[in-house]
Amino acid sequence: MLVKGNDMELFHFLSGGPLVIQEAKIRLIQNVKLIKELILEMKFIPFPPRPKLKFAVTVEYLQLVKSMAQEEYPPRDGHENSRQLNVIARAILIFPDLVKDWISIGYLQICRDVNDLVLQGALLIFFPPNSPEDYDQQNMNDVVEKLKQLTELGFELSASVMADVLCIFEDKLNRIGDILIESFREVHHKSGSQIASECLKEVVKPEKNLKRRDVLIFLKKNVGNEIQPEVNRILDHYYVGMRKSDLKDLDESVEIIAPKLCSLFYKWILEEFGSESETARKCFDNIILVRVWIDIKTKEFPRQTVPKSMASYACTEICTLYEEFCKNEVPFQSDHLELISRANSKEVIQPLFGYLFHALDKDESHWISLSDGEKEVANKRKNVEHDLKVYDLIIADWIDDLIVMRNEISNNPNSNFKDQYMDFWNRLISKRIYDDLLRTNVEGRLSKRLKHAEV
Repeated sequence: MLVKGNDMELFHFLSGGPLVIQEAKIRLIQNVKLIKELILEMKFIPFPPRPKLKFAVTVEYLQLVKSMAQEEYPPRDGHENSRQLNVIARAILIFPDLVKDWISIGYLQICRDVNDLVLQGALLIFFPPNSPEDYDQQNMNDVVEKLKQLTELGFELSASVMADVLCIFEDKLNRIGDILIESFREVHHKSGSQIASECLKEVVKPEKNLKRRDVLIFLKKNVGNEIQPEVNRILDHYYVGMRKSDLKDLDESVEIIAPKLCSLFYKWILEEFGSESETARKCFDNIILVRVWIDIKTKEFPRQTVPKSMASYACTEICTLYEEFCKNEVPFQSDHLELISRANSKEVIQPLFGYLFHALDKDESHWISLSDGEKEVANKRKNVEHDLKVYDLIIADWIDDLIVMRNEISNNPNSNFKDQYMDFWNRLISKRIYDDLLRTNVEGRLSKRLKHAEV
């Protein structure tokens, strides 16, 4: 290990590691013969990079990230430190033929091991941080030529790399964003909207840790008029939305149930497409599931405000998201009733019944406003489900689930939910719409369910 460490230090010195990029170029070219000798004759290769951690919203994950950031040199775990890998990547950018030398001695993983560092580094050389504004006016052809040179050597300009690049240059997208997209487009032979769509699908992953809207706004511009369908495709790709297995996951899950995508993306969707959009409703499905899971887990340990092993920031984010979506009146769906029946905190339950009380009052006003003739048609037809929908009554989508819940409410152990449900039920049966349109149907179906339960 000690000899290996000396090899790395020698490479670091010969390639101009301690120097700024312009001086390092001169040093490396001067020493290129010695560097080739180190690789081809002494068989120098760096240690492999450490495996990437699987992202999780856990305390353990945050601790691992923190410990990995405190690297020791020389490393004792058989993996190269990030500082030394950056030295390797910069040397390749200065003298790309080093890749061929390493491959010739059997180091076939060189491109994979430093892929992201090399491609990001190439663009950082073109567009250095804190550079004057006029410095950003690079020739796109030079950028494309460099990227093509690297991809021909075996480096992969993947969607993940492109997304990371956009995040790195978030502050400069108004100046260099178009050059980046056009360069990616030239390398991949795809349209700008396709490149933007691929980047959007990557950048919204929780592990990307998106903090500002700049990248989302920029990608929206480049996706164009198809932005909402594209966002819906992304949500479907990551299974965001209500699924039949959600209740089972909630009841049986041992692991943390976390948001599918980053919180900022959900907020941006709400702002961009509005509370009534199907896009926002899909996000709300995922938010409700995680919020109820948090409520269940904190109930198991009353003195804790955050579920065991869950990172506090993640808990705060989802609770804030739930409040924000409720405040902006994203509609609850009937499928949410059974889901939220698992919760007991008023912070989770009250928004649901606030929505239902408002919906019931709105339906009642609408029903009363109908003429006697219109109501007579409904009474003669005796088709309650049809009438509820024809007269655009919100309760239409809820009546079946409300009836099921009424039959099961006595067995619900969550007193807050039970109390709020019964308050709503009593309000429902006091309304004219119930007497005129619902009573016979509802009481008949409740009676059948009770008889079925007795059998």
